[in-house]
Amino acid sequence: HCSGRANTILVESDAIKKYHNFSPKKTNPEVVVIGSLAVHDALNLMKKNSTIVNERFQHQKPILVSALPPDFYYMQGGRPEAEFSDYATLVSNWFGALEKLAQTYNIICCLHPSVELENYIIYENENLMIWRFETAAAISLADVYFCSVSSTIRTAIGLGIPVVNYDTY
Repeated sequence: HCSGRANTILVESDAIKKYHNFSPKKTNPEVVVIGSLAVHDALNLMKKNSTIVNERFQHQKPILVSALPPDFYYMQGGRPEAEFSDYATLVSNWFGALEKLAQTYNIICCLHPSVELENYIIYENENLMIWRFETAAAISLADVYFCSVSSTIRTAIGLGIPVVNYDTY
């Protein structure tokens, strides 16, 4: 149930409408799905990016897009509650998990804007591509999206792509 006096609520997707459980009652406002700029941008880039991906991967497999989380270990006190003791260990385990999935998926790994591309090229191989463009563009190509508490989740949900959200920290 919604409170307030709004006659209409605008949401970006049917998934968001369902998530918030808007129910059709006389006292509730009308809920209208209008889309999202992030989703529209991703769809616009999909055709161009699918060519890049098709040229890169030799085997036809579903595409798993992964977004590497940023380094939050620099914060005072580090991250004692986190599974990994430092960012290097997190990254090593993240790419190790992706490598295990490479038999089933072609993998696109998006780097957080705060990390340097040069440090991650070593992880590229026949089945794993380090993405050099906007994350939303890669998500538009995904069959599944794997990330850690990212604002990009709404893009995947808006596109109807299943999301695995692993809370790293």
